[in-house]
Amino acid sequence: MFTGCFFLWANISVYVLSYIYKFDKNVNQNGIFYVDVALVLLMVFGYQIGTFLLNTRRWNPKAIIFLGACIALGGIYMSSFAHSLNEFITLYGVFCGIGSGIMYMIPLVCSWEYFPNHRGLVTGITIGSVGLGSFFFT
Repeated sequence: MFTGCFFLWANISVYVLSYIYKFDKNVNQNGIFYVDVALVLLMVFGYQIGTFLLNTRRWNPKAIIFLGACIALGGIYMSSFAHSLNEFITLYGVFCGIGSGIMYMIPLVCSWEYFPNHRGLVTGITIGSVGLGSFFFT
């Protein structure tokens, strides 16, 4: 359900912008959208890392999810100390994007292995729980 927090960026971007404005008066509304670009691009990169660790390296799925959660939550925590937009993009966009991407595909791949005849159903349930996570955290 934490992976659904990725979709919360639209809700919190205004508050982050006003927080950064306290330290950097030159920041404008257009710059905050680069955080979303970094999140999306690096989440795609994280997909590759997570599936590589699961399929090629045969890591335990719980260990991969723990690794992704530590990266994402560590980036979120460190970004709370950022005083400029570039720092925030680096800490939040990069780390949260990669960490969320690492975690995103693992439940899907594991559920496809357990239910090979019902891939569509388990994909819908898994992706629905991601959306439900963003609903609860909002």
